[in-house]
Amino acid sequence: RVLKDLVAEKLPRLNAHLEHHGLDISLFTFNWFLCVYIDIIPPITYLTIWDSFLYEGSKVLFRYALAIFKLCEEGVLERCDYMDIFNYLRSVPEPITDIPRLQEAAFQWVNPLSMRHLRSRRSHHTSIVKAELEEVEAVRRTYHVAKRKSSMERAADIPESIVKIGSPPTSDDDDDIDDDDNKNIHKENREDLITNLEESQLECDKEGKRIVPKGTLQSEDTGDQNHDINRDINEVTTESSEKGL
Repeated sequence: RVLKDLVAEKLPRLNAHLEHHGLDISLFTFNWFLCVYIDIIPPITYLTIWDSFLYEGSKVLFRYALAIFKLCEEGVLERCDYMDIFNYLRSVPEPITDIPRLQEAAFQWVNPLSMRHLRSRRSHHTSIVKAELEEVEAVRRTYHVAKRKSSMERAADIPESIVKIGSPPTSDDDDDIDDDDNKNIHKENREDLITNLEESQLECDKEGKRIVPKGTLQSEDTGDQNHDINRDINEVTTESSEKGL
């Protein structure tokens, strides 16, 4: 922004031409200052700029930027197309190797250019930028407050029955669910155990080469085995009944 003010002061014709075509010089001058002209102009040229920059400070960067615009002013005024001007200004620093001419424009034609004037322009634009940032922050806060209020209003409009249905289960509900799960587990274990015991009884009967129906007489060995199995089945069944299953 400071450089734009300087271009308007020192090069009014060039500035009016750029504004007429809607071209913002910061699109390419940003890299000039960010890289201190490295990779923008030939090494012999930017080394000369660096010597002056290290000796006099940041004011030199503005001097050489205005000098480059002065050298290419006529070429810009000859072009009347946005992209043509843009491409020309992007490529114009590359062939600058006439260091005496560039230094003459930077230190004679640009004068006067004091550090006090630069600080004044910087302070002016700093206050503008701060005001813009505060405005953006105010808009952001207003948006979040309105969004939070809208969310609260939507939550208040939801019927209580829907909220209750969608609410998570309470601790009492959890206890009931756990009790039901435990009963189902014990019931399954009991049924599995009874099934296993009955299968064992059938295996014992098969080994005796006969299957003995309930209530019939049995041999001494198979009778004892079946008696033990029936007793185990009765004990499991009794135990499960006592537990309420």
